[in-house]
Amino acid sequence: DIAGHERFGYMTRVYYKYA
Repeated sequence: DIAGHERFGYMTRVYYKYA
């Protein structure tokens, strides 16, 4: 999640929450 948070950040967080 750290890598995603650095690249997408908010978008990745939302995706993980819905996934």
